[in-house]
Amino acid sequence: MIDIRSIMQKTKEAIESMYQDTCNIIEWQPVTDPETKKTTFHEVTVYENKPCKVSFGTVSPSTSGEAAEQIQTVKLFISCDINIKPGSKIVVTREGYEPVAYSNSGKPSTFTNHQEIALKLFERWS
Repeated sequence: MIDIRSIMQKTKEAIESMYQDTCNIIEWQPVTDPETKKTTFHEVTVYENKPCKVSFGTVSPSTSGEAAEQIQTVKLFISCDINIKPGSKIVVTREGYEPVAYSNSGKPSTFTNHQEIALKLFERWS
């Protein structure tokens, strides 16, 4: 008998074994001081050093007679077991490079074995 769950788990592990980058997921959350009861917002790291892969691509928007501007696209591949909320800061460390802060631009595309999230450079908390 074929064990579909086992096959899917092995497929997921094979995909994740190709992840060479790591990331930290940070959310802008309210934090209440227990003494003053004052609530302020702070960066809260919800996941650390999660394996991932960042992919870069280019898109040439159609223009009419003008020079085409190349736009870089950035996509994060990560386990579908990780819940990344829209607007989170995602700090990616690629092998041999300085960490780069991105923000996710919306809901992820979720698949059986992974999720894909479009990224943009982090500018500020909104």
